[in-house]
Amino acid sequence: MEIDARVKTIQQLKDYFFIVPDYQREFVWKAEEQVDQLLIDIENEFSLESENDQKGYFIGSIIIVGKNRKFDVIDGQQRLTTIIIALTAFRDILSKFGSEQGLNDKAQEYFNKVKELLYNFDIETDNTRYRIELQYEDSKDYLQKLIKQESFNEEKTESIKRMEGAYNTLYNNIYSYINQEINAFLSYLKYFLTKIEIVIIESDNLSSALKIFE
Repeated sequence: MEIDARVKTIQQLKDYFFIVPDYQREFVWKAEEQVDQLLIDIENEFSLESENDQKGYFIGSIIIVGKNRKFDVIDGQQRLTTIIIALTAFRDILSKFGSEQGLNDKAQEYFNKVKELLYNFDIETDNTRYRIELQYEDSKDYLQKLIKQESFNEEKTESIKRMEGAYNTLYNNIYSYINQEINAFLSYLKYFLTKIEIVIIESDNLSSALKIFE
């Protein structure tokens, strides 16, 4: 059994493309419970007054198995999905602010970094690759549309309602920083990208990954 466990920051997730297989359970985190608690935990560690001396925040671990240039998520899809939803909120807030007031060079660089963590264009396949793909039935294509900034007009499953609730909670909380000023918002975004840490446990096969999970 070969296992590779590494501590990664959110910005280092750009090295991965994740798939949540169809046998995984749906998104179950609730906005008023797990998502709220995540925000409280982050805010307890983050400080605008000591930007250059911030303590890191460990968000947990995920277990993955490599598969065709992507990685199946065996455990940790709740926090990973929430991270991606948070990144869409950061992106949307920067996009809104940019359309109203314009983005300075620093803000534009952060904007580009966030977009890179959501998707990229693969020249080899001539297709857009999304950082995470949810394959279980209840997810439909809600998260993909959220990443693409497209409207979702189908009937919403309970899983989608929870993802939507998570987005609204994250957006409203994060938006409070841009209400202070753009630099406060960028400081919070910098903390989110560089100080929140996740352990990625990569196994060489599904059987080994399931043993780790158990």
